[in-house]
Amino acid sequence: MRYKKLYGTSEEISVMGLGGWAVGGQNYGPTEDSETIRAIHAALDMGVNFIDTAPDYGQKNSEALIGKAIKDRRDKVFLTTKLDRGGGYDYAMEQIDKSLERLGVDYVDAYYLHWPDTRVPIEESMSAFRDLQKAGKIRYVGVSNFDIALLEEAQKTVKIQLMQPPFSLVDQRQRERLEWCESHGINIVTYGSLGGGILTGRYRTLPEFDEKDPRITFYDFFKEPKFSKCMELLAVLDKIAADHKVPVSQVAINWVSQQSFVTTSLMGVTKVPHAKENAAAFDWELSPEELGAIDDEYERVGLGRMGWQKSVIQDETAEHGIRVKWIPYGDETERK
Repeated sequence: MRYKKLYGTSEEISVMGLGGWAVGGQNYGPTEDSETIRAIHAALDMGVNFIDTAPDYGQKNSEALIGKAIKDRRDKVFLTTKLDRGGGYDYAMEQIDKSLERLGVDYVDAYYLHWPDTRVPIEESMSAFRDLQKAGKIRYVGVSNFDIALLEEAQKTVKIQLMQPPFSLVDQRQRERLEWCESHGINIVTYGSLGGGILTGRYRTLPEFDEKDPRITFYDFFKEPKFSKCMELLAVLDKIAADHKVPVSQVAINWVSQQSFVTTSLMGVTKVPHAKENAAAFDWELSPEELGAIDDEYERVGLGRMGWQKSVIQDETAEHGIRVKWIPYGDETERK
């Protein structure tokens, strides 16, 4: 396993983190709790020390299950969770205690505001996080899905140590934002690092997911024309994988982890073989020539210039307190 130091701290964290979205089984298909715990243990045994979750993952089951998995390993884990469904001061104070109880811990290493809340001034949200830090319930403050302007506003109240954006080989729309974070000492924790699974090489024809599956409601890689372009890019990854005698997923994992602005990349974990396969990606690295070939093919197929974009709307009646609407890139129609 490889490690990077968190900017401004003495913390060393693994360049692969465990993402808890699929833990608990909600919408991602059936999972077995005991198998998930074994998968988490397998990843920890291979050197992973960063685990990310949130109350809304698996309808709170993700936090509870991860808490069980790390019960005897708390000192080995950099543990993070999030404030979902709103950023009000009192709400934050109430929700952190519920998360700590589900996780079975006294503190988390980092606490994120999961989504910007347009109904609450960012100063109020960040004041809550600052006070939680002073109270010892959280060590570092993070945000997720923030733009640069909002990051700068949040920094006026409390130091933002981590930012969690979507980023992968097939989703580089926020590259400039991530480079800005790097230049300002903000650590990047990527989610969707395997493009919702499309970079595992498991899908070579358009799959039929459940209508509520995040791979079609949250990500756009399984929509045409983007799916076919992803398949063209995978052909280059296939060749590199064959040269190294490794699964294609390890090529994609190395690509994202070798970006200078990425501190750690989150990977879903529910099965032991997948956990071991992903962690083994760090036994080797892509050469500069291989990185260049991948980047050239990304540009050639035009993934950054096509497809769909997410319009995220606050909606208390929706599953995660937000609604996602897909619109074509470049469509400036009012988002509703």
